[in-house]
Parts: sequence; C-alpha cells; structure tokens
Amino acid sequence: MKNFKGIVKFIINNTKNPKVKGKTMETTVFKDNTINFYCSCTGNTKETATQMVYDTNEETIKCPHCNKHADQMLETLTQYNERKDNERKEREAKIKLNVVEVNYDWETGIHYYALNKRIDYDDWKKVKQYFQYYTFGDWVDCEPTGQKTGWMTRQPNEVKKALGITE
Repeated sequence: MKNFKGIVKFIINNTKNPKVKGKTMETTVFKDNTINFYCSCTGNTKETATQMVYDTNEETIKCPHCNKHADQMLETLTQYNERKDNERKEREAKIKLNVVEVNYDWETGIHYYALNKRIDYDDWKKVKQYFQYYTFGDWVDCEPTGQKTGWMTRQPNEVKKALGITE
C-alpha cells in the first residue's frame, strides 16, 4: 500500500456520475499525491480511467489528463494536517505532567525516571541538569528492564520540585 499522507473532503459537481454528483466525498491522499478517485475522461473502468491527483499548490483535486477539478474543497490536506496536529496537542495537554519510573538496574539497584510527556524548552532548562541521555551502549554491564534509550534521571524528587509537580 502507498504511504498515507492525509485525507481531503470535497464536493464534485462537474461529473456525469449521479452517485457522486453534488455529494460530499472523502478520500485518502498518498505520498505521491494520488488519490482513490478516478476521472472518466479516458475511460469508464478503473483500468482505463485516469487517476486523479491532489494538487498541493492549488490545494484541490484534479485530473492530470483533462484538468477537471473538485468544485468545492471542504477540507484541504493542509487543514486536515492542522486539525490532526491540534487534536494530538489537545490529547497531550490532558495528560498531567509527571515523573515516572522507566527502568530499573537489577545489578546496582538504581531506579531510572523520565517525564511522561514533552515539556517546553523553558521548563527543560530548569531540569536538564538532572537528566542524562542513555543509549543501548550504556547498559553493557547490566540487565536493565524497561526503557533502554532516552533522557532519564536518577533524581525524580529534584525534577518534580523544579517543575512544581505535586502528587
């Protein structure tokens, strides 16, 4: 399957097909800007019809052969991506910031902690001194459980205090 790029919604009136004329349509846009919608300018079957494309400059759907295009874009690819990004940000904002245990070294008995979500750069400057970036190579002499790479701390109380995290 082609790589997914997003979804667009549109209305197309300049068609002879009564099943789609004037109806709200929704289709996937792939990385190569093709969509699963065909123009009958070169034929009436999927094999002979021309696959329509999403024009990123004009932000519309059109046939590369006859230049027929969607009459009304209800949601462009840019709008779709902005909406999805905003939804992701809203979901992340609902998660309460906390310091959580992500690893334990059985050999040394040391607990490793990380933040449960991203923080802005101003907050990162407050706690950066307590964190170290770990890679797979850091665990050569031990058998840790849990997270193996990323920013981790062994000072969760100091991080909580610096960020004002209360239980």
